[in-house]
Amino acid sequence: MVAVKCLEKYNLEGFFLDYGQRYAEQEQWAASNVARRLGIKLHSARLTGITVESENEWFPARNLYIGALSFSMASRLGCSAILVGSKTNEYREDDEYCWHDCTRVFHEKLQELGNRALDFPSQEIEVLQPLLGWSKQEVVDGLKAARIPLHELWSCYRPDKDGRSCGVCYHCVELKKLGVWECVHSA
Repeated sequence: MVAVKCLEKYNLEGFFLDYGQRYAEQEQWAASNVARRLGIKLHSARLTGITVESENEWFPARNLYIGALSFSMASRLGCSAILVGSKTNEYREDDEYCWHDCTRVFHEKLQELGNRALDFPSQEIEVLQPLLGWSKQEVVDGLKAARIPLHELWSCYRPDKDGRSCGVCYHCVELKKLGVWECVHSA
């Protein structure tokens, strides 16, 4: 949805990172579908030596890895901004699926750290959260309005051994509540 929302404002290029997540193949397939539909060049990278073999879908500091590599890529490509899809404004202890590295404050600090690491004061790169505060329903509605086929996307953290969505992880349950799980996972 970030790409759809920002396509007219920015000259977009996508970035996919395989950091060892068990759903990497499905995520890359979905990212490729969106990039192809919107005419966006998709870059990809793979971190090797990392194995994520846990039932827990949480990967510690995942967005720090992704952010650091995104800054490197953005700098090499001459980009003025990194657009991230996180919708989280602030960390909430009462939400078991809310992580610090998805929040507005995290992305502000990432912007500061990334620009300091680049050491090129004339080339500030912004980290933007265009979907900040959006609900999952608003994202789904936006994708439908943009005519992005939901079956070409991926939103499951625990695919089975054959690569099919589980139907029980947080994201699958959320999509079921919205009545679109079957649409997203019909491919």
